[in-house]
Amino acid sequence: MKLLQAFALLGTAASFTPATNSVNSKRPRVASPLSMAAGGSLRVRPIGIGSSAPHTTITNSDLESVHDTSDEWISSRTGIRERHVLVHEGTRSVIEKSADGAVSDAEEPETLRTLGIEAAKNALEMSGKSPEDIDLVICATSSPDDLFGDAPSIASAVGCPKGTPAFDLTAACSGFLFGTVTASQFMANGGVKNALVI
Repeated sequence: MKLLQAFALLGTAASFTPATNSVNSKRPRVASPLSMAAGGSLRVRPIGIGSSAPHTTITNSDLESVHDTSDEWISSRTGIRERHVLVHEGTRSVIEKSADGAVSDAEEPETLRTLGIEAAKNALEMSGKSPEDIDLVICATSSPDDLFGDAPSIASAVGCPKGTPAFDLTAACSGFLFGTVTASQFMANGGVKNALVI
């Protein structure tokens, strides 16, 4: 299942305040990554959340024809009755023939990029920020449409200024968390005020 979520993040004016060691030391103690995660030292907050899901759904009954399973077996164990899936454009035609026989584009094929654009636009709308306010775009995925990453094309499509840093972060299931932490660190360093994590 591909459900894309996006956060628009805002850095606060507060900066890092390292803990100090009170035992015979006047130097600040360096916070470990674990204490940053547990202590909430990153001073950012989500200001907009957006999501997007593919239109194509597969029900448990659909799976019965491919696997030795049943709707009852799946739903009793998972609670899932249907899922939204991203279908590879080679397996489904998105071009319809019009009444006069001419070929026309029915819709843009659903891809990770199109879902990312929709989720990013929804996050920006909720945040009240315009694309020009975004200083950094991170797309966390382990299955980009483009081998070199989808973040630059998503940033361009939502209207971020030319030259806005945009990159993909590959970390599978934990990617969105790592993307959010990475954006937070850019914000804490002062170079980024608003970031979009997809």
